[in-house]
Amino acid sequence: IKGPKVKPAPKVEPPWEASQELGVTAPVGFFDPLGLAPKDKETFCEYRACELKHGRVAMMASIGALGQHFLRFPGFEKTQWGEEMPSGLM
Repeated sequence: IKGPKVKPAPKVEPPWEASQELGVTAPVGFFDPLGLAPKDKETFCEYRACELKHGRVAMMASIGALGQHFLRFPGFEKTQWGEEMPSGLM
């Protein structure tokens, strides 16, 4: 017996949840006490990428702040008036 061909139902993806993303840790879970996390996946991924980029810039800035305190270029040890050049972190 042959019947009409039945098309399989299209696969339905479960709704996206930020609490299921990589980086959610067990003791705290998804930490967003003020509810500022976006509800859609595209904006969430964009915010996460921006957070990583800005974090890396901040780390490089802290290295620069320490570097200007401890490293001196030859010829720049003193000011034009003969005083010792102040360090970056006073």
